[in-house]
Amino acid sequence: MTSGVALVAAASGIGVIVNAALAMAASPLAGSGARTLLLGGISSLLVGGVVWWLTWKPLEKSAAATSGSAGGSGNWQNARRIYLIVVFGLSAVVAVVTLLVIGYRMFEYFLGDVSGGSVVDRIRAPLGLLVATGLVAGYHFAVWRHERAVTTAAQPARKRTVGHVVLVTGADPAPLHRVIEDATGASVTVWRRADVGPGPGSGADAGRLARELAGKLEGVTGRQVLVTVGPDGRIDVIPLRG
Repeated sequence: MTSGVALVAAASGIGVIVNAALAMAASPLAGSGARTLLLGGISSLLVGGVVWWLTWKPLEKSAAATSGSAGGSGNWQNARRIYLIVVFGLSAVVAVVTLLVIGYRMFEYFLGDVSGGSVVDRIRAPLGLLVATGLVAGYHFAVWRHERAVTTAAQPARKRTVGHVVLVTGADPAPLHRVIEDATGASVTVWRRADVGPGPGSGADAGRLARELAGKLEGVTGRQVLVTVGPDGRIDVIPLRG
């Protein structure tokens, strides 16, 4: 929460700085108002940026996420992941709304009866907000993508011993489908039996069949494997030639 509040202050400072800089560039005779706005933005950026850096500790957190991806605290990792997604999502929404405001003001300036001022004066405030939210969204998305890649790389690679599985069953194939994918990593084609209706494969039977199938798939190799579930719940795992 402290990181989020400090991030809002720092991002607001960036937006105000861009706003004041555009005001001074568009009007060289800008009075003390633009300078005061600029100083306020710099102050907000410095205070918010320092608090965010001390709280978020980007260098330490990045190293911790990299080294602790396999054995770190699950709650800490989940909270961090949620924080990154929430900040990126909110920043993206604000950026989209700001783009709409900029587009509306530009159309209003060029197509409407607007007298006085320039197009820069009309869009400098939302443009500053757009720059700030773009930086925030880009940073947090990059961190989230990097940590996701590190976590995926740290997971042990699953050895694929089966190329394709044909599952023949008259019951609900979903539980068995998941077991086959988890145990072999192979693609699965389901053929429904016409000689039996829904029988074994629901409730407790589904769990029993899934456990039995997982045991039968251990050590099975082959380019194609046929898995049949009989009306009585019997499971046969048959590697195929060719």
